[in-house]
Amino acid sequence: MKALKIQHWGILPVILLSGCLSSNSSTTTTASASTRISYAGSTDPASLTAANGTVILGGAYQGGQTGNAFGSAAGLSGGGTAPQQPRTLLLSEALAQAIQRADFSQLPSPNTAAVNDVSKQVTGNCGGQMAYTGTEDDTSREFRATFTFTDYCQDATTFSGTATVTGQTDPTLDFEHLSLTFDALTIRSKGDAFTANGYEIITPHTGSFDVKMNMLLEDNASKLVYKFDQLLFVVEKSSGYIDLGITSGRYFDPNYGFVDLSTPTFLHIFDGDYWASSGQLKATGFNSSASFTALSNTTYQLDVDTTGDGISDSTTTGLWADL
Repeated sequence: MKALKIQHWGILPVILLSGCLSSNSSTTTTASASTRISYAGSTDPASLTAANGTVILGGAYQGGQTGNAFGSAAGLSGGGTAPQQPRTLLLSEALAQAIQRADFSQLPSPNTAAVNDVSKQVTGNCGGQMAYTGTEDDTSREFRATFTFTDYCQDATTFSGTATVTGQTDPTLDFEHLSLTFDALTIRSKGDAFTANGYEIITPHTGSFDVKMNMLLEDNASKLVYKFDQLLFVVEKSSGYIDLGITSGRYFDPNYGFVDLSTPTFLHIFDGDYWASSGQLKATGFNSSASFTALSNTTYQLDVDTTGDGISDSTTTGLWADL
């Protein structure tokens, strides 16, 4: 029998869930009610203005407001140097890479049952443990496993908590799809610390990934919770950069309410950069809209339509690092 292999999971953004992509998915984790997070902020559509446009769009890009997080390391919730990616990208990539380290090759001898138990512990390259247990079906190529992270540190990102993973491989043993569910999963990376509840379905294609996601992100310092609902996007990965396109989805800021997100032009992000170098992120609220246009990896242009007539009422420029 062939063993499952896990590969081709590089950057899997997630700008970021439930069985039908609703915000509070049931999970198989054992997190206590006191550690689970929930969204208690505004659920009204946001009225976008020149004053709040950078806050709302900046939060949508970063995965919630982090307090001038990436212009000054002192603004981060955990201290230290600035993270290399927005929270949603960091969470997805690090989880995918952790699952990529799972070894489903420890199978019984031939001529036994097609469904096999798998269980193992893996040590992170900077400390901690990742333990997983589950099953793999050698006939259908389906697998299911629960991953428990105990201060699991890999490449300067540390996970604590539990995630349930299901998936299926194609005949060449590459993934056809991958589903991730997690509840009260805490992530620490280069000074930032946040907790996530979420669910995402990732479908890979040649050179790209389609993603469906719902997610709650709590900043561990401010305790503010931000929400992404029914987010649909595609990531196209090439040598030295990725292009991120958002088809649809909502971002909820607890103070201002929700906006609908899209990318009229894909966001172009070079490897090693935090901010996009080109492309446009648009948010539509209550009779209003605003858009970030990336002028470079250091500067942006903000256009705001406060009346909903499709005409910009204000245009400003600024530094990404000041958000």
